[in-house]
Amino acid sequence: MAYWIQEVGGSGKNNSGYRLFYCETDADIADLPTATTEGVKQEGDSVSCKTCAVGSEALVRSTGDVYVLTKSTNRWEKIGG
Repeated sequence: MAYWIQEVGGSGKNNSGYRLFYCETDADIADLPTATTEGVKQEGDSVSCKTCAVGSEALVRSTGDVYVLTKSTNRWEKIGG
């Protein structure tokens, strides 16, 4: 399991809760936080697991897949890759 925050809202984003995550594998997507629930805590990282805004994105390094946290389901949906 490995994921981390690459970018945080505020730098041109409309929502300060926006996060851009990098994940090692597609399986890591299930461990990410949503708008209402925290993600799985990782050793040495107590920040990446905090809730994030709808519209946050996750990129998977091993596959190139792209996910976005959707408003209608509050789930990470694959949109490309």
